[in-house]
Amino acid sequence: MAELSPLDVTGLVLAGGQGQRMGGQDKGWVEFRQRPMVEYAVQLLRPEVSTLLISCNRNIPRYSELADLTVADELEGFQGPLAGIQAALRVCKTDNLLVVPCDTPLLSEQVVGRLLATAAEHPGHICVLSEADWWHPLHAVIPGKFADSLDSWLEEGRRGVQGWMRKHPLWR
Repeated sequence: MAELSPLDVTGLVLAGGQGQRMGGQDKGWVEFRQRPMVEYAVQLLRPEVSTLLISCNRNIPRYSELADLTVADELEGFQGPLAGIQAALRVCKTDNLLVVPCDTPLLSEQVVGRLLATAAEHPGHICVLSEADWWHPLHAVIPGKFADSLDSWLEEGRRGVQGWMRKHPLWR
């Protein structure tokens, strides 16, 4: 099975949301089993990537302690996860961006390994975690070459993650 080297991958933890479903709390710092949820994502991605980014729009000093670099949305007003991905792609120096949300603390090494293996087998494709007909577009490997397309998508006022991903070669 083909593999991507950590040198080929930048990791991104999405922690920039409004937390509406959690009463406005910053989801990354909500505790799960006595640890902030963001710590699970950081621990999971760190060995798999050359650089670890956290997309956040608040509590930046706290997140900075966990990441090599933090990025913030360039669009104002919590424009959704694609805005965080856009900010990460602007600083990404590798061919691929491995994306996970901060609020999936039970995500396993095996799932991340499966995503990376799929990306290695299908270069140039956006590779998304899926189960049967259900897919999880915020658990993905995104080639950096799609950054301009994402800029255009967001400039048009679009925010749909799946809609943007379907414009490109996609493996799920």
